[in-house]
Amino acid sequence: MRVLRHIDRSEFQFDFCTCWPRPGDFDQEVEQLGGRVLPCDLMGNLLTFPKRFRGIVREGRYDAVHAHIDWYCGSIVREAQRAGVRMRIAHMHSISEGGKQKIKRRVHRWLMKRWVDQWATHGLAVSALAAAALFGPDWRADPRVRVLHHSIDLEAFRQPVDRQAVRQELGIPEGAPVLGHVGRFGPEKNHEFILKVAVEAAKRCPELRVLLVGDGELRCEIEARAQALGLDRRVIFTGVRPDVPRLMLGAMDAVILPSLWEGLGGVLIEAQAAGLRSLASAAVPRETTVVPGAIEYAPFSEGPGQWANRLFRILAQGRLDQGEAMDAMEHSDFTVEYAGKFLPELYRHAVL
Repeated sequence: MRVLRHIDRSEFQFDFCTCWPRPGDFDQEVEQLGGRVLPCDLMGNLLTFPKRFRGIVREGRYDAVHAHIDWYCGSIVREAQRAGVRMRIAHMHSISEGGKQKIKRRVHRWLMKRWVDQWATHGLAVSALAAAALFGPDWRADPRVRVLHHSIDLEAFRQPVDRQAVRQELGIPEGAPVLGHVGRFGPEKNHEFILKVAVEAAKRCPELRVLLVGDGELRCEIEARAQALGLDRRVIFTGVRPDVPRLMLGAMDAVILPSLWEGLGGVLIEAQAAGLRSLASAAVPRETTVVPGAIEYAPFSEGPGQWANRLFRILAQGRLDQGEAMDAMEHSDFTVEYAGKFLPELYRHAVL
């Protein structure tokens, strides 16, 4: 969506094939920007999905198919090849969740990687770790594969924000320190650990608040857990918000990201653009550090108490110098301007 908003739409048309039958958050905007949303339910009937997807691609006569569904990219690029698409891009946004996997999942991922290797004309990944997960440990030797970091629109972080108004809107007491987290309520984001850290932090600072932005299958469970821990007045659940930069600039004092696994950790990039310091798990790729010293990486072995201590040290340091942080971001490859040049250059090869 960020690229669609900035790309030359007189040269490119983006159509979005979605894998769920329900409407998406950006359907209306896609259509306003000249694209189409084409539902093709993946989980509704997994066996017929390839044929249905292949039909959509053939009807659209697309020059390129850019697959963003991680391991299942293998099936997408295979069907795109069968439909006659010249450019087939497999784009990895995550990594393996680690731990012991069931045989069925291991076989599926082996097959997907094999299909990607066989049928993808190009490979992209949000980090070196994500590239290794899908394209193998020797991905750097494959001329098809590149890292394209998560991109953000810096303009949203340049807008003036009334900090007092934002905090009043969220019911945050004046002067209360706020830890922020932005992400889907899924197993990998480890919201349970955030609550454990909040319990320890509240012993030292009762007025502390935790702002959880996002939605997902585990949200109700985490809300119930927060209440059981006596945190229901300290933890604020906002749901999905279109104004994350405003919340970061106006409400948050630091960001916490205790992910169990992470392809990159885009929220940390946004946090730096907002001038926020962050505490992340050791599982988060170090590529997320754009502004020197902006992010601390901690192991889970330290426990929630030590994480809380780290957070208080981070809060005591104060916010980053906004000018220096923004300058570092502008000269990085994490901007939508960079992606807006990189991807069109790549797509043009589909019609040469």
